[in-house]
Amino acid sequence: MKYLMVLAVIAVIVLVYVLLSAEQPAINDLIETANLSANWTGFKETQAAVNSFPIYIWAIPGLVGLVAIVYYLKFWNRGA
Repeated sequence: MKYLMVLAVIAVIVLVYVLLSAEQPAINDLIETANLSANWTGFKETQAAVNSFPIYIWAIPGLVGLVAIVYYLKFWNRGA
């Protein structure tokens, strides 16, 4: 049962990455619009955070999935 849950987590992660790849052009337009419409004078760290937003959204599903896999393998159905 543990490994079935791990396969389910992997399937969800793959689905999320497929959806992210479909939405990537819209995300790029969002970042470009934010960079063109804002005055970033004196806020270089904020601009860097906005520019790195796509990296965050691509890393978060994998990290959450990794934590879920570790949780399922370590703690799922421990009493049985």
